Amino acid sequence: MQKLEKQFHIHCQAGDVGRYCILPGDPGRCKAIAALFDDAHFVSSNREFTIYTGTLLGEKVSVCSTGIGGPSASIAMEELHNIGADTFLRVGTCGGIDLNVQSGDVVIATGAIRFEHTSREYAPIEYPAVANFEVATALVEAAKAGGYRFHTGVVQCKDSFYGQHSPARMPVSYELLNKWEAWKRLGVKASEMESTALNLEADAAGFELSEEDQAQLDAIAQSLDATADYYGMESGLAYLQASFGPKATVEDYVAFARDNLRASRYLEKLMDEMEFTDAEISDYYDQNADTYAENRVEKIDKPMVNVRHILVMPAEKNEDGTYTDEAWAEAEQKAQELLDSWKAGEATEESFAALANENSEDPGSSTNGGLYEDVYPGQMVDSFDAWCFDEARQPGDTGIVKTDYGYHVMYFVSKGEEIFWFETAKGDLLSERAADLEDALREKYPMELTLENAAIFDVQAEDRAAANAAAEEAAQSETASDEAGDTQEAAAEGTQEAANE
Repeated sequence: MQKLEKQFHIHCQAGDVGRYCILPGDPGRCKAIAALFDDAHFVSSNREFTIYTGTLLGEKVSVCSTGIGGPSASIAMEELHNIGADTFLRVGTCGGIDLNVQSGDVVIATGAIRFEHTSREYAPIEYPAVANFEVATALVEAAKAGGYRFHTGVVQCKDSFYGQHSPARMPVSYELLNKWEAWKRLGVKASEMESTALNLEADAAGFELSEEDQAQLDAIAQSLDATADYYGMESGLAYLQASFGPKATVEDYVAFARDNLRASRYLEKLMDEMEFTDAEISDYYDQNADTYAENRVEKIDKPMVNVRHILVMPAEKNEDGTYTDEAWAEAEQKAQELLDSWKAGEATEESFAALANENSEDPGSSTNGGLYEDVYPGQMVDSFDAWCFDEARQPGDTGIVKTDYGYHVMYFVSKGEEIFWFETAKGDLLSERAADLEDALREKYPMELTLENAAIFDVQAEDRAAANAAAEEAAQSETASDEAGDTQEAAAEGTQEAANE
């Protein structure tokens, strides 16, 4: 029912992106990745999806952020594939499971444990999630060429962040803890989903977390003992040191969680404090009018609306694929009967929603009472759009609308207060200013940004450095010993030769 000249969420069309797409989670990383392209240019930004396109080695490539988790990532990939992308490289941070995976290491996933739910909409749970062999091999060769310490193997993909960090406090702790242990025994390398500068700026501003956030952190600390007890360990500290190395502490672990949460909250605060005049927002729209026009964001001062509908599709088609006249007539009759039956009953919004759940053939709304919220001008096909945005439209209005999909029994819920083009431009301007703010903070704190991981992970790097130093010292000692042995052996041989003479 919706127009698809532009993809609905990513606001792109064929030609906007290359066949090769890099997929970070964080929109703030897109600009940094695009800086590595040749001839990079901004394409679009909507919600969590920010896109740049350029070239690498003569090939057209794009970067598109996906937000956190599988649901939004699948939306990005679906729409990117619709407009020509066919090779996707997911990049981002992950947490180590295998203790050989240390801070700063690269993990190249050859397969994934489907410990989430989005993939079940695509394939039975028995079907494995495995990477393309040629792409995975190319990544391995690139890691070797770059001299990076890397690992290949299976990773875990999950929906919940705190299910990993505080499993013992969850009602399903028995499943989370047991499966985590299973992943470790099976050699799973890492776990991933989808600020240092922000924390430093928060320090300067005296920003502190709320009592609710602090309680959340306290719960993480308290859960460590419960997790340790489950595994038969004496304390949460013992559990951490078994997982992260002998220098790990509870304080470091909590500090890591605190820094991440505090950075997020501080950025939210800064964005909440950003204010723009109506004129600034209008000017921003005008400056990007071509992009908005391509994305069907017209400067129409009509508020968004909420509507319900019941789609009745014709049943039979002609040989050329069009619906028969008889099928259209039957669909129209059924639509009228549904509307009449509703009017003869309670004739409430709730009864209309129930009727939609029972009869609508629209897969996008047949399970939520036929509801479409925040519909904006130009979003729907023409006749549907015209009915929704009729100047005389009032809450409770009903009618029947014909589209290429069939007949729609309509129920007008309400007009909203927000105007789509205005809110879109406002959100884009806010995102741009937030990105500029993060860039400014990175310039302000250049040295600290080299230390992106908290101490809980840095201890592993320290251990590795100490081990490497010890190994180097041992090797040097062995070499010196060998050289001394060779000298002694040569001297002995010389003495023997002199005696023989």
